[in-house]
Amino acid sequence: QMPCWSGLEFCQHIRHLCPHDFPIIMLTAQGLWLDEILLKKIGISRCIRKPFSPRKVVEAVQELLTASCV
Repeated sequence: QMPCWSGLEFCQHIRHLCPHDFPIIMLTAQGLWLDEILLKKIGISRCIRKPFSPRKVVEAVQELLTASCV
């Protein structure tokens, strides 16, 4: 857990300060309760749940970079 904010609150704060369309990948230990619609509304591009491999993170970054270049 983050000291002051939850990950969702932090992402909302970042989107409020910088509404530009840049991707956010959230790495979380939270279970399946995170609603995909809520994540998209906040502006989270991808949510990767623990446990995950470094390869999964690299693949998500590559997908987002490819999508932003098209």
